[in-house]
Amino acid sequence: MDETKARPKLSLKGKDIMPTLPEDRVMTNWGMLCCWWGMAIQLVLFIAGAQMYPALSPGMIVVAAIIGNVIVAFLLTLNGDIGFRYGITYSVYIRAAFGYIGAHVPSLIRALSAIFWFGYQTWFCAYAMDNIMFILTGYSNEWLLIIIFAVLQIWNMMHGSKAVALFEKYAAPLLMVVGVYILYLVLSEYHTTPGEILAIKGEGGISFGYCICAMMGHFMTMTLNIMEFTRIMKSPDPFKNS
Repeated sequence: MDETKARPKLSLKGKDIMPTLPEDRVMTNWGMLCCWWGMAIQLVLFIAGAQMYPALSPGMIVVAAIIGNVIVAFLLTLNGDIGFRYGITYSVYIRAAFGYIGAHVPSLIRALSAIFWFGYQTWFCAYAMDNIMFILTGYSNEWLLIIIFAVLQIWNMMHGSKAVALFEKYAAPLLMVVGVYILYLVLSEYHTTPGEILAIKGEGGISFGYCICAMMGHFMTMTLNIMEFTRIMKSPDPFKNS
């Protein structure tokens, strides 16, 4: 029997993993900033911060959040440079370390964590919207909202990184506006100021380094496949970088 015929034919190419062409690079610096906002500003971050109090003071929690986000931003830049320079995806990039067959293992591990976050954040968003809907209308159906949000996210992802980047371009600034408004409502309701909140002392029991790690964890996984976005960033020399 001819071994060449029995051996499975492997393809190293696919339309979704080919290096981006100059015309595919549509994301601007502003678009990338909006994507970073969307990744950094999450409910998980606020939940993690709340868990650190009263062991740590609000001021230390804010500083830990800033340090954690800066560290992750640095790692995003390191890995994102690969996508920006060569227009390749995470699944192609890891072939250099794991080989064509071995690259499926880290890809699967990354996919499992992505599935978890997809489910958790879909539920969290549906839970929040269900409470808002109940307050406004008196009607509650959390399962229906979970299905709606899941379908919308899947539909968005089916259109690729460009669609996600376009959504973030408009959603991220809205997050900032809503966040500032919520802060205003909280300060007005409890008749306090940011200075008074930051002046509160911590009781101890949790290390500052642990808090930094907690603040990094909510989107650390994005440091692996950030090149999915940087590969579509506009380049000053598109012919050199594609």
